[in-house]
Amino acid sequence: GASLASYHLHDAAVWDVAFADEESFITGGEDHSACVWSRDNVGDTVTCVDNMRCANDVYTINYTANKQAVAIGGLMPNVTIRGSATGRVSEVGLPTSVQAITPYSHPSGAAC
Repeated sequence: GASLASYHLHDAAVWDVAFADEESFITGGEDHSACVWSRDNVGDTVTCVDNMRCANDVYTINYTANKQAVAIGGLMPNVTIRGSATGRVSEVGLPTSVQAITPYSHPSGAAC
């Protein structure tokens, strides 16, 4: 089938996409990068607002339940966390690689 949209910032296959809302989303790819995109309602254009280089392929990305951060995982044994409002990036070491990420809500109701 025909593509509805095409984004050429990635140099290789895009493995995952996650949406924060109707205007913001992030893509992760085989080219070791994660790109944060923003759609302008006025001109109906899509622009990359941040491009993060990662240590290896990005297999999975997902916003936290409260949309305050996005988690990025792949072949390396860590998760990269990017604050949605601040753009601050940090890493959390793990014992194995990350192939999937699911938003989590704490039993108290607090979104994590």
